[in-house]
Amino acid sequence: MHAAKPDRAGCVTLFPRRPALALLHVPQLVGCVPRGAPFVDHGPAKRKVIALTFDDGPWYDTPEFLNILERYDVHATFSEAAAIRQATHGFQPCLFRAPYGAVSPALISEARSMGFTTIQWDIDPRDWVRRGVNAIYDNVVANAHPGAIVIQHDGGGDRAETLAALPREIQTLRSRGYRFVTITQLLGMRLLCR
Repeated sequence: MHAAKPDRAGCVTLFPRRPALALLHVPQLVGCVPRGAPFVDHGPAKRKVIALTFDDGPWYDTPEFLNILERYDVHATFSEAAAIRQATHGFQPCLFRAPYGAVSPALISEARSMGFTTIQWDIDPRDWVRRGVNAIYDNVVANAHPGAIVIQHDGGGDRAETLAALPREIQTLRSRGYRFVTITQLLGMRLLCR
């Protein structure tokens, strides 16, 4: 082995002498690890973040919800277990949301034993009642607070009002300094990659 000698400018070329291709592994998310309490209805209030969540899909409107979220660069959480695994090529969620929010201590305990954190919400605009775009928007914006979890629906019926309210919610909350995070980010859960 020869010692590297600097050239006239004082630079040393060590490696590689010739260009070479390197094989890189692109990590793939495969799941998450529950952390903290087995039942959660809001996140820590330390940061000005909010989690938008959507239930009852996928539905024919779901792509439109995804388009709005993408257009505004907003992360959200969808509670649609089999659809999540299919769309993400095998991601195993560690979150469980009971239908209609019907939980009991036994259900929470069972979910935890299966590797899930049971999540609820602390802002419910009752968008499924279809009281109008302004009622949905007003409820979300009026009740927003750091660490909030908002439940809305992207399926289970006509969700045109929720869809129409979503861009205004995002714009107003963002103008008030909120950042949008997923539930796993809100709760500081560890993501697993392979």
